[in-house]
Amino acid sequence: MRRPTTLAVPFPLAVPTVALRAAAAACMIVAMAACADPSEPPTGAAAPGEASSEPPADGPAAVVAGRPVDGQTLRRALEATRDVDAGRVELITSVTGLDPRPVDPAGSDTSDDAVQVVHRAAFDLRRRQAEAETDMSQLAESLQPEAGSAADQSVGDFSAPNRMIVDGDVVYSQVGPMAGAYGLTPTDWVRIDRSTFVDQRIDSDTAALLLDPLGPLDVLAQPATQVRVVGDGGNGGDGAGGSLGDEVRGTPVTHVAATLDGQPIDVWIDAEGRVRRVELRLDAPATGGALAGRATTTFELFDVGEPIEVTPPSPTDVLGTPGTGAPPG
Repeated sequence: MRRPTTLAVPFPLAVPTVALRAAAAACMIVAMAACADPSEPPTGAAAPGEASSEPPADGPAAVVAGRPVDGQTLRRALEATRDVDAGRVELITSVTGLDPRPVDPAGSDTSDDAVQVVHRAAFDLRRRQAEAETDMSQLAESLQPEAGSAADQSVGDFSAPNRMIVDGDVVYSQVGPMAGAYGLTPTDWVRIDRSTFVDQRIDSDTAALLLDPLGPLDVLAQPATQVRVVGDGGNGGDGAGGSLGDEVRGTPVTHVAATLDGQPIDVWIDAEGRVRRVELRLDAPATGGALAGRATTTFELFDVGEPIEVTPPSPTDVLGTPGTGAPPG
């Protein structure tokens, strides 16, 4: 027998503050993308004290997707990728330094305490469909409070990925980690009009990826310096063969390294000039110079142009419209 369909709670259900803070810290690339200012186009010129993005005058010009590598390379790749109307993306942030155990006095670099936050999305703009999910199970386990404590009662259930689907003008969302507080399960579905969903400006990485799966790439709109091809793939070639045989999920790519806002970034670009992979690393030094933690965020785009099947939940599996107590449908 199904539970009553009345659901007088906000959409989507709130996630505990501790989890939100941890997730926000983990998914840095989303925040960096939001800080990108397209009104300040990159010039390609090096800032004082920084290396130029231009190749040496006496060496062969590095080429990516048929164009010379310069300060505009990453921005051009962003623009080309924005033309993709169907595909899949995966955004993984791996964080070390969350383990509360004492740091090894020998200063050994170990990944035993590494935890991952995984976001996945599939989209087809032609059909106005997309789906996204976030798996925070490893992060939740690393932050697991003592059993029976007050914090233990408020953390919620992060054991299963939280999913969202957009189908035309309707958004469906699984209830999520705090479902137990409302007598529901994390995999129960609720629905809302897309326009209302957008207007609510919901602070959720899953929602952001659902509405704009390529959004994390907007970080590449920032001015880039020290832009260069890694390996031999771009030296005088057309960039189609990749750097030293580089591939991303079977697609030949050219590996380009650069600096954005003082942070190193690596981008893999295919023969059509589209971004297939981005990797960003941030280190948190501790007192004395020892490495206190590292966050590595990797974004991959694949199955470009392939048919994407997004299946909305059955009406019988959808609870009432949030806040109204209305029946599904």
